[in-house]
Amino acid sequence: MDDSKKKTDEIENDAGACSKMFAHMNNLVRQHGFHVVAIAALAAIGLHVYTRYVGGKTN
Repeated sequence: MDDSKKKTDEIENDAGACSKMFAHMNNLVRQHGFHVVAIAALAAIGLHVYTRYVGGKTN
C-alpha cells in the first residue's frame, strides 16, 4: 500500500475526521463567503459526476 492510500485510510478512519472537515468548511465560508463555497462544491460534484458517468465512456 502506498503512502497516499495509507494516509487517506487513516483520515477516513479517524473519529474526528468529520469535525475536522466541517472546521475546514467553516474556515472557507468565513474567508470567502457561503455562496462562493457552495458554487465551488457544486462544481466539484458536477465534475465528479461528469468524469464518473460521461468522461469514462469511449464509444
